[in-house]
Amino acid sequence: MLYRAQTTTFSLSFLIPSLWISNGSASPLLDDVDDPIYSEASIFGTAPTQLSTQKVFIGAQFLHGLNEQKLTEKSTTQDKTVTATERHLRRSAGFSVPLGGALGFAISALQDDEEVLGKDSTSRFNNSPVQEPAQHRQLRAKIALDFSKSFRVAAGVRNQWTTRTILGSYNLPAEEKSQIKGSLLGADFGIQTFFTELNLGICYLTEQKGKLDVEGENLVSSHPGLLQATVHWHNNSGPFQIAFAYGKYFYADNELLNLSTGPNPRNRSSITLLGLSPESRYARTQKLITSFQLKILSKFSIKLAPFYETGEYNFSDKIGDPKNASNLKSDFGGDLSLGIMDSSFELALKHSYFEKQQSFSTGNNTEKKFKSNSQITSLTTSVSL
Repeated sequence: MLYRAQTTTFSLSFLIPSLWISNGSASPLLDDVDDPIYSEASIFGTAPTQLSTQKVFIGAQFLHGLNEQKLTEKSTTQDKTVTATERHLRRSAGFSVPLGGALGFAISALQDDEEVLGKDSTSRFNNSPVQEPAQHRQLRAKIALDFSKSFRVAAGVRNQWTTRTILGSYNLPAEEKSQIKGSLLGADFGIQTFFTELNLGICYLTEQKGKLDVEGENLVSSHPGLLQATVHWHNNSGPFQIAFAYGKYFYADNELLNLSTGPNPRNRSSITLLGLSPESRYARTQKLITSFQLKILSKFSIKLAPFYETGEYNFSDKIGDPKNASNLKSDFGGDLSLGIMDSSFELALKHSYFEKQQSFSTGNNTEKKFKSNSQITSLTTSVSL
């Protein structure tokens, strides 16, 4: 069953003024209307146009994420509680350089170490939390060309390598885990226009596609693509700026959505190749971000960014079944950032909080409740040469 969610996020941020991209020459390290939880974003933001064609930038980012999840199920036959803790430790670095002739090039590398600890109150095998570790590495390169002072086109590629160990079912003992590994490839395209007080941009990120090896079997897999439009208005004579971004996600075939069986031929219990995290069953469909920024001092500014998102949840045994869709209540979150800047150095510290919760009914008089909250802390720094 699919459950359609509506998500609203409010955020309050303290940001460095130069992180606002107003003329194509400011720091490319943070996109002010970027989705902070979109996994394809690198240190240079989501859009391929997010780089400098005029200066050299070298940057690095350290991110720690924690997601606590709880799924409860009550029926006429039993009560069950599934809990999961998902941790991320992400390090990324990159540089952006002008190539001459109004060309700019950027490359970034990212490593995300993930760990999921899950527990089912009804499991007869696992009295302690089950661990599912994973490591994701991503290399992203992009190039931009300024046809004039007011028009830019850009393109890029994203390649991600994944290694994951999953159990996939609490009906299996913890030692019967499956190995998943492989790579996914995607492309980026974007255009951006720069006016005196207005910037317009659109970017298209294709789905990342590839094959993953699951215990010797090659399965087609993918990560979602994104089509996003942005509008920036900046008052050059005053302290106020505003931006809007609308994005729509789309999906390709992913055989990991189908149920499989564990590696032990004597135990053919069904497993999900998505892993034990209930949050893995959520798929975004569209987003809307509005960003209001007010300059306070010469080196600081304050930003308020309401965020709205829709998506689909699925906690049925057959993932992808479109029957019996239902609406979910809104979710809330926020982020707080503090930045320091001089003419050649920038430092930004951010803490984000997001929460999702829902209640729904399924067949056989079963009531389910799901709740998750995420906290993300990141430190980003850059030097311009």
